[in-house]
Amino acid sequence: MTADDWERVIDDAHALPVDTVQFIQFIGGEPTLHPELRRLACYALGKGLKVDVYTNLVHVTPELWELFSLPGVSLGTSWYSADPERHADVTGSKGSHARTRANIAEALRRGTTIQAGIVEVVDGQTTATAREELLALGVTDIHTDRARGVGRAAHGIPNVSELCGRGHAAITKDEPLGELLGETRWGEIVGSIPAQGVCTPADNNVTRCRGGGR
Repeated sequence: MTADDWERVIDDAHALPVDTVQFIQFIGGEPTLHPELRRLACYALGKGLKVDVYTNLVHVTPELWELFSLPGVSLGTSWYSADPERHADVTGSKGSHARTRANIAEALRRGTTIQAGIVEVVDGQTTATAREELLALGVTDIHTDRARGVGRAAHGIPNVSELCGRGHAAITKDEPLGELLGETRWGEIVGSIPAQGVCTPADNNVTRCRGGGR
């Protein structure tokens, strides 16, 4: 999908009944690698929607720091271990621990509210220690979860019971949003997902969205 396609999706979201869509989340892959992230985020803000960027915080340009500081923009990241080697076991990059840690500290220095998700993926992550490290850095909004058997984490056939929460829609195709959400099949899928409160997904939690917007 092109940037124009995504703007049409944002228009569709803005046209839905009030409170149907409260924020737009840019997630990945890695959203900071998309050349039109700033354009699309500002477009959503201009529609009065809040924007959430969920990023690994490995590569952050000066332009992106400006984006992250705008009113109505919230920031989230994944954190796997206080041990750089265990962190690298998950991310596949030996330098990711140091870079993410430094950029978490920079976000906090700039006054950006940041939420962190700790997801148990491999043995020996020591998630409790990872949480302590985040708290020491100054992160207070932290959620912990395990890898769930859907998507890339599925071993065999994905199991819908591994999902939780009905408050989010992931858009992956160019189809009018109102039509997509109005489909009978969509209602059936949503009805099969356990209600919120059963678990707290660490990488897609609405509590990270803060006030603001314009």
